[in-house]
Amino acid sequence: MYGNIQKNEAMRQADEKFIQFILSKGFTRETAAIDVIKRGWKFFQNKNYKTAMERFNQGWLLDPENADSYRGFAVLAAETNKPRTEVEKYFQMALTKNHGSTQAYADFGWYLITQNELDKAIVILQKGLKADSKAYNVRSTLAFISYLKKNYPQACKWAKDAKENGDKLEKGFLEDMCQR
Repeated sequence: MYGNIQKNEAMRQADEKFIQFILSKGFTRETAAIDVIKRGWKFFQNKNYKTAMERFNQGWLLDPENADSYRGFAVLAAETNKPRTEVEKYFQMALTKNHGSTQAYADFGWYLITQNELDKAIVILQKGLKADSKAYNVRSTLAFISYLKKNYPQACKWAKDAKENGDKLEKGFLEDMCQR
């Protein structure tokens, strides 16, 4: 998927062999995709981007409806300074898929912050809360945007909500926002 490579017959046969191997081990394509994508994130965290991309591609091959492969493509594209249009294309694709986490909303929101698109980030993050009222790190990202906009009461509210939701907050952020 990533890179829009035209596959030749040998590549298509290798893909089919991989899928059959997964199925022969008793996995469904969907459960195997989840596992492969999780491995991709471990490689990403270790900055092994090539192998991470290979795992995200395998996840896509196994389950093209899993949002987390597209999220992986988007985050890797952002991390490796690909054009903004490419990054946003993959985030938008992630947001249309039925399987996987809603983490793409938080990641897309964070990416938009780096592009100084705060209002657009708010829209994406609000959609994330509608899609999943417990979406991880959406509230903490909204708190950070409120801080950037110097709306400290709103930042305090979002930070409190983030803490209650179990989102990641920088140490002292909640207290700092609520004392301003």
